Order: sequence, then structure tokens, then C-alpha cells
Amino acid sequence: MEEKKMEKIIIVLGVLFLTSCSQLQTNWNFNQGIDFSKYETYSWVEGDSANKKNKFSDFIHPEVVRYIEQTLESKGLKKSKDSNSDIHVNYMINVNQKTIDTMYSNYYGMGGSSAHMRRSYAPYGYYGSAGPFHTKRMNYEEASFVIDLLDKDTRGIAWRGNASKTIDRRKNAKEQLASIKGAVDKLFKNYPPKR
Repeated sequence: MEEKKMEKIIIVLGVLFLTSCSQLQTNWNFNQGIDFSKYETYSWVEGDSANKKNKFSDFIHPEVVRYIEQTLESKGLKKSKDSNSDIHVNYMINVNQKTIDTMYSNYYGMGGSSAHMRRSYAPYGYYGSAGPFHTKRMNYEEASFVIDLLDKDTRGIAWRGNASKTIDRRKNAKEQLASIKGAVDKLFKNYPPKR
């Protein structure tokens, strides 16, 4: 009975851990040698936008592109059909399988010399057993969302934003898109960067 209670507690703690991980984590970096005020136009990396395979859902891709474009235009950049635009834009979504292992024991178990028991000692005597130990494994998925802005002259990365979050693919497309939009908003909040 005590073991089942501990198992439930561990499951709850694991869920709380995953909930804290599900908070959107973002970071961005940029080439400090670039004057971002010189950028006026953008275009998508050739062929990539139309053929993007979104790992959330293929039909979300056009909405992601549209929202990134709206965000760039709100920053004063104009879309160009010419591949000679100032910056080239690309985005990627990767989904990785992850695992969390949690170990627990029934601290108040009976004393003894079982191979699965671990004894606890104190300065003033033997306290009994801290075992047996059990491991609970929980699987989850983490999505990484990356946006790159590439300089037309150097073809190098001028600016990169990265966001990550645990996901639940059982959620509908509207919820998934809301998460991506939230990532875009947060990443571009301080764009253009100040040197």
C-alpha cells in the first residue's frame, strides 16, 4: 500500500517536472559585426519554404510562414521575390524523444539483508532500511524551433533564434500553431538587436 502511494507521488512529481519543462525556452544570437539597419528586404531560402515538412503537421506550414512574414514586416522589412534580397529566411522544427528516470524508495521499509535493500545509518545507531529502490520511466517529446536570417553577401547566419518546449502531439493544430506564434513573438521581441 505504501509503495503504491510512493509510486503515485513520483508520477505526480514527474508530471510537474514535465509541466515546468513545457514552458517555452528561448534564446537568440547574432553577428555583432553586422549593421542590421542596412537590411530592408527579405526572401525565403530558395525552394525551402514551398517544400517544408513540418513535423507537427504539414498543413500548419503555410500559417507559420505567414506569421513569420507578418513579424518581419512589422520590423520594417519588405518581402522580395528577388533572390538578391538583403536577408534570406529559413525555419526548422525538430522533434526529439526524451526520457526522464525517477528513483524512489519506501524509506520506512522493514530492516533486513535483502540484496535489494539499502541500509541507512546515523551517528547514534542503525535506522533500518531505505529500500527497496524502484525506478519510474516517463517518455516525452521536445520540439526545437529555429529561425535563421542569412546575410546575402556572406551567406552566413546574421541572426538565429531558437525556442524549445515539451509538446503533446495529441493537441489540435490550432494549439500547436499558437505555441509556434508565441515562440516567434518572443524571439523577435528585441529585433533588430543592438550592438
